[in-house]
Amino acid sequence: MRLFLIIPIAASSACLRENPAFGGAAGSTGPGDAASSSGGFASTGPATTSGAATQTTSSTEPMSSGATDTTGEVSRTSSGITGESSETSTGADTVSDTDTSTGDASTGDASTGDASTGDASTGEMIELPPEATLCGKPGPWVFGEPQLLGMPVNGAQGDLDMWLSYNGATLTWSSYRDGARDTYRATRSEFGAPFEGAYANNIDIGLSTPGEDGKLALSKLDTRGYLSTKLPGDANFRIHMGDRMGQNYAPLSPLALDFPDYPEAFDPHISTDDLRLYYAPAGAGQRLVVATRPGPDQAFAAPSAAPFVTFDEPDHDEADPTLPAHELVLIYTRSGTIGSGGTELWFAARATIDAPFGPAQPVPGVNSPAHDASAHLSRDGCELFFARSTVQDEGAWDIYRSEIQ
Repeated sequence: MRLFLIIPIAASSACLRENPAFGGAAGSTGPGDAASSSGGFASTGPATTSGAATQTTSSTEPMSSGATDTTGEVSRTSSGITGESSETSTGADTVSDTDTSTGDASTGDASTGDASTGDASTGEMIELPPEATLCGKPGPWVFGEPQLLGMPVNGAQGDLDMWLSYNGATLTWSSYRDGARDTYRATRSEFGAPFEGAYANNIDIGLSTPGEDGKLALSKLDTRGYLSTKLPGDANFRIHMGDRMGQNYAPLSPLALDFPDYPEAFDPHISTDDLRLYYAPAGAGQRLVVATRPGPDQAFAAPSAAPFVTFDEPDHDEADPTLPAHELVLIYTRSGTIGSGGTELWFAARATIDAPFGPAQPVPGVNSPAHDASAHLSRDGCELFFARSTVQDEGAWDIYRSEIQ
């Protein structure tokens, strides 16, 4: 995201996941994981401190120890999406329709667990398509009380722009610690466990640059990276892409993403089949677009705002698009009326991947009187990470986590 510039304001190699949402089971290989020739992140540089004086890591520890093989998935029992068989498949993950016990999608009674919810602007009921699920559940969804991640993920400076690996084991984010804006990563052993370590994604492997690094998005098997960065000598943030060769993503190359009157490109979110790149271009304002391509090794076509036309509002900025693997639910950051300040997390849904999203409304149970922004959904839709700040300043953002109940 563009942070405070968006809105002027006053003031184990084994598969651990037991999750039908990914078509996996304990001790089995997750979907598409057989194609991964090497696991997770690695780097030759030293580990960094967490940004707090009391948190240190060994300078002799290899960076690969702070990473988790992409075949090792975090344990969770739920129902939801079915993963495709390979990273280069031709469509998004299919939606499971096995969870039908939560209620009638057409009754409009939220107490029954139906797929309708209220329109924040009119008070009318909005029917959500039953195909649009989070964690295998049709809406309306109930998010648990957001929890501050704490150290080592949140340091003394601002932390935001998260990305969770497909297997749920590795969290990457952008941080202002150590006097620069770079990307970091931390890992966990199981669903709900704390993230451990805070490792810098070193420049030599291409996941950080000598410039200012924003959000890093990774392909399903972590074999391709998309980084929003402003390189030295460039006035604008642009999205760069790099393919992993061994453990090295460098060199990164800028993508040709030309959206008229919006010269900067923030917040990349790549689909699991590597065919759709959602992001938030910025100019006088900021909005959401998606660029598509027929194959993962072909160029993206010109980006389009058509999927977001229902809520593409001239009086508000939109940023930070994030979607589960089936791409039928969108969560994003919405500003208050331009000039008045404030950011909230909103969501919209659609029945098919080719349809525009329906009307948008605030994410229930998450927004606060503070600024809430920079959301990231896990691929199964079971976890929501986001950043919160009492003031819109780059040094004031902290990362929170909430679970679908």
